[in-house]
Amino acid sequence: MLGLENLFGEDRKVRKLLTTAVATALLGLSVSSALASNSPFNAVKDAGPLLAGTPVDANLNGDVSHTTDGAELAGLVHAYELGVLNAGQTTFMNQLATDIVATGPTFFGDEAYGLAKLSKTSSTYAATAGTAVGNFYAGIANNTTYATGLVTPNSDTGIVLLSNNVLATRVLGLTTANTDFAAVLATSLGTFADGGVDDTNSFSGTTVLAMSLWALKSSGYADATVISGGGTYNGTIVSLATALDATLLAQNAAGTLITEDAAYGILALQQFGVTYAADINTLQYALALAVDFATGAGGLAQVGDVSFSSGFAVNAATININSRFAGAALQALPEPASLSLLGLAGMGLLARRRRA
Repeated sequence: MLGLENLFGEDRKVRKLLTTAVATALLGLSVSSALASNSPFNAVKDAGPLLAGTPVDANLNGDVSHTTDGAELAGLVHAYELGVLNAGQTTFMNQLATDIVATGPTFFGDEAYGLAKLSKTSSTYAATAGTAVGNFYAGIANNTTYATGLVTPNSDTGIVLLSNNVLATRVLGLTTANTDFAAVLATSLGTFADGGVDDTNSFSGTTVLAMSLWALKSSGYADATVISGGGTYNGTIVSLATALDATLLAQNAAGTLITEDAAYGILALQQFGVTYAADINTLQYALALAVDFATGAGGLAQVGDVSFSSGFAVNAATININSRFAGAALQALPEPASLSLLGLAGMGLLARRRRA
């Protein structure tokens, strides 16, 4: 292992915390020290360029025609911020944003969030993206009325849309809109019944909870805030986060962890500071180790293969599963500051679970 004293001097508390986090991550994954070199950062280094068109493959590249093109854009922006996209790939990112802007003046929540993130970068397209998404929110006469009219607000799809709007308005600094969207989101989450009449099966209940917590906590909701309404997820913000964390860790231990759930779960748990730091590291490594992109799960030598964290392979074929859902994974796989020198090898793209 690295000489931690060389990295952090005589700060024993920092060294102890780092050592514990690394050990917890490796124990949680039950992997050997050889496999432990595959880092979350290197997964981004591999997946970001692939999503941006290297190599060119219709099953791998981002596409504005996808229903989650905003998530793709947000993932690429994250990769751009980490400095893993070259000039050509950055051009692709801007082109994806250009295509999204062309579908305006209204945007789906994930598109608004992707544009909002891009607007805060040094990209040459940042100003255009910011203007477009800013005009979109400025054109909404009543945020609450608009929010309650999104699909079915207390459905899985509606909650994901609401969560993205909360995230976008926070990034843009639109305080009033952010407060209004977050209030509707909190109410919608409280009444959401996983598997109920309004559940469209487009997103798992775990993703619904994770997206909501990510949005609400990042918007300033206190740990003690109570979510109520008789739905599946009622309780304080912190109790729901604890339940989410336990669910993801249990699935990881059982080999049934779903990559989309894990990705949004990581983004949610990160909002709680160091509370779940060790568990986040475990989940990030689970994502990074889920797929060997060169061979695919189970040794399948198909470049279009992706897999669940549980190891099931999904051949992308003519369905752009890779590009549609890699955005979530990219956002959740940053370089952990405390583990920045541990990873050497990369992993590839991840898929979401498709429910029957």
